[in-house]
Amino acid sequence: MKPYDTYQAYIFDLDGTLYDQGKLRLGMLKRLIGYYIRHPFRVRELLVLFYYRKQREKADEASGYDKRDLIQSLARRFHMSPRQAEKALDYWLLQNPLDLVRKCADADLLMEIKELRKQGKVVVVYSDYPTADKLRAMGVKADYEFSPEDPAINCLKPNPDGLKQIISVLNLPVNEILFIGDREEKDGACAKAVGMDFMLKRKPWKELRP
Repeated sequence: MKPYDTYQAYIFDLDGTLYDQGKLRLGMLKRLIGYYIRHPFRVRELLVLFYYRKQREKADEASGYDKRDLIQSLARRFHMSPRQAEKALDYWLLQNPLDLVRKCADADLLMEIKELRKQGKVVVVYSDYPTADKLRAMGVKADYEFSPEDPAINCLKPNPDGLKQIISVLNLPVNEILFIGDREEKDGACAKAVGMDFMLKRKPWKELRP
């Protein structure tokens, strides 16, 4: 790995990197328990949420990723319409957590991203989930955002195809790009597969910044 400040572009994972995922999950667990205690007749939605995350983890090595097929499969399993299943997933995974994303954000790392862009560095956010609403909630602007919902990527980490597409878009030598993420087995593995330098973020940025 080169000196941190010498790269031209920086790719940041989102979940668990730009914010404290442990704190967010604890907050969401409290919300989920409270909601479904009051609405036990809707507990199938909770099962859809649990198995959706579980099946996504299993799919991370797959060459392709089809969210709609997964939702339809879970809807059949729990005897509900695909629309009901998708609505529950969008609410609990994408909409409801936004205020917690903001509260759990690593403020020092968000400032770092702003500084990098001021210096003319290219900042990319690459996540296994949609990025726009979470970045907006944290007040983060990136030069590029990528996720499996992008047709050109359509895969989950550690499949390296997503990074290959990002490298192609950036049009930079791979040794000029640093990937920063919180999971060695996903972020680190796909970086290694394309020969990209990787920095593991397991501590708050103020304790980690080179």
